[in-house]
Amino acid sequence: GDISCGARLLNRALAALDVAYPQATKAGLVVSRHDNAAPFAIAFRGKVVSKEGGILGLALPAEMNSAIGFCGCRPLGRPLEVHEASIDVGGFIRTVGTAAWASGSRGIPGVVESKESSAPPRHESIPAATALRSIVKDAGASYEEGDIWIGVPRVSKLDERSYKVAPGAGEWALYQWAATTAEGTAVLEGEGPAGDGLGKKGIRCIQAFVPEPDFGKVGLLEQSYALERTARGQGAPCATLLFLGGSGASASVPDQSVHGGCAVGVAVIGHAGLTLGQAGVGGTGSFSYSTAKLRPTLMHRQSAGLVFLNT
Repeated sequence: GDISCGARLLNRALAALDVAYPQATKAGLVVSRHDNAAPFAIAFRGKVVSKEGGILGLALPAEMNSAIGFCGCRPLGRPLEVHEASIDVGGFIRTVGTAAWASGSRGIPGVVESKESSAPPRHESIPAATALRSIVKDAGASYEEGDIWIGVPRVSKLDERSYKVAPGAGEWALYQWAATTAEGTAVLEGEGPAGDGLGKKGIRCIQAFVPEPDFGKVGLLEQSYALERTARGQGAPCATLLFLGGSGASASVPDQSVHGGCAVGVAVIGHAGLTLGQAGVGGTGSFSYSTAKLRPTLMHRQSAGLVFLNT
């Protein structure tokens, strides 16, 4: 997929693929076209048409498995409760909660109750940028704002507690911290969560992430797949492809020739965690799912994806 067409259009195309091929494993890469590079050239019925962004798919007759997870980034501090945000157009995280309770909170020991408001207890609100800078300072790091990635929850708190999602990439959608307003609002890069279909009912929390090469992550993904494949009695794959989405993932794999093929882009496309087997085939391991579960095909920034082709 070419991100210049916009995240909304890419996600609509991926959703259409899920509807058209619900039992198929989908995996791919989102790329960014350079300024001087030519746009997509698509040949159809003898005609070549140039497109400004888009998605190009390839259907394979063989069975395909995948393993996708965060790579080259780590969480910094704890999640912050979001009090005010605007994500209908773009991503603007205005205020978040701190560990201290607001003076108007009720029923909290040591806190004076407010007679002017009957609102339920909540933490004190501060500008999101102030809270994020404090997290970076407390960690003793020297990251700039552009180095910080802000994670937005993909699923509800109930799904997180029921172990229905893969850790990391299945829990958080990452967006780069692009700018800060005079009021301390953290502005997310691009179309924000709305471009990925998130935050329709608001954002309950955010999590700061920082780039950091993880040279063992791809190996761990491969080991997890090998264990699950052995448990299911499947044979070894005939080919392995590696997709790297983001600068952190690319820096985590200095030798990109160790697999059958490697491609680098801005995000990995696919199902978070392990995806093995076909619909109707039971028996999956921890954080691995049959495609009968109909997990959505999503874009994962700062992630690595391994695609295993079987005969």
